[in-house]
Amino acid sequence: MFVRLKTIVLIAGATAIALASAAQAEITYKQLYAFTGNDDGANPESSLIDVGGTFYGITSQGGGGEGSGLNGTGTVYKITPSGKESVIHSFIGGSDGASPQGDLLDVGGVLYGTTSAGGGTGCGGQGCGTVFRITTDGTESVVYAFQGGTDGANPAGGLYRVGNTLFGTTTAGGGTGCGGSGCGTVFKLASDGSETVFYAFQGPGDGEAPIGDMILVDHAFYGITAYGGITAGNCQSSGCGTVFKITTSGQESVLYAFKGGTDGRGPRGGLADVGGAFYGVTFSGGANSAGTVYEVTPSGQESVLHTFGDGSDGQYPVSQLLDIGGTLYGTTTWGGTACRSCGTVYSITPSGQETVLYSFLGPQDADNAEDPVGRLLKYGPYLYGAASAGGSVYFGGAVYRITP
Repeated sequence: MFVRLKTIVLIAGATAIALASAAQAEITYKQLYAFTGNDDGANPESSLIDVGGTFYGITSQGGGGEGSGLNGTGTVYKITPSGKESVIHSFIGGSDGASPQGDLLDVGGVLYGTTSAGGGTGCGGQGCGTVFRITTDGTESVVYAFQGGTDGANPAGGLYRVGNTLFGTTTAGGGTGCGGSGCGTVFKLASDGSETVFYAFQGPGDGEAPIGDMILVDHAFYGITAYGGITAGNCQSSGCGTVFKITTSGQESVLYAFKGGTDGRGPRGGLADVGGAFYGVTFSGGANSAGTVYEVTPSGQESVLHTFGDGSDGQYPVSQLLDIGGTLYGTTTWGGTACRSCGTVYSITPSGQETVLYSFLGPQDADNAEDPVGRLLKYGPYLYGAASAGGSVYFGGAVYRITP
């Protein structure tokens, strides 16, 4: 199972600073809901989606299922723009799936998603993950349970729909490479629940551990792998990650392999297509080893738009970028002006002009949050997002909104 890397650092006694500059003073922040870490869920790690004016998301822990509380195996929740939250499903940690991580997909009012575990007893007894469907009133069913062999294992990204077929990725499975666990797959799922591996990564050269959401552009899928690619220099045996292309006939090619230096290392979150070029983030690498925002052209030429620096501009981004009129919006899990591990919301132009819109205050403030993750959602005049920590209890997390 792919686990997002983050070292939790508490800055005890730090003074929370809400605004760092006159520019930030124009930004309004509101915490809509703070998860308690109990039956209502804990650690929201996906993007919010809008279904008829109500937002839906997942928490990777918490809920009233097996273990309950912080030891629970996750929830699907809904929340109104005014902040009224309710859980529509708590995963029980067994046949229905466990530990959801990927973004939800709305198909005519029915939601589809993935869990990175559960669905059976394979993969060390934890289950190899599922694709599930759930109605907005909470009726959940497993569409497919991964077996952990050639069919793939441990999906950690969202789904993409083409006609009546769903496409997604698994971070492991698909073969016996990558230490025996498999290097991951791109899979497709028919409407009758039958699963086919569209492409099995061999690693390291073609990539390893695909994560995030794929996008479809000109009859080809584009996505990222967290590892694989170049295995020399800074990247050593695991590789520093790739941007890949896979045609609708299943032919895969590496568009760009990260070298682990100033170009970035460890892409996260998926890609955004803006004007025919692809934009994304790396969790680390760059001139300061704190991550980058990069651009890759369809021909495979990569350039760094922004290297995150001393922390005030953010550090360690993992979220997919949101395009609003040609300006990109994203979050960093660390950095900002309040505390080292709090995080930011930022905007960046295609020319590389980065602006921090908001610095999170962290767990020392009861009405704020820490570690924002997932792609932002534009709804009305606001940007909505989820933070996987902070809120009312440190390991709870929160849903928030800001003005863009």
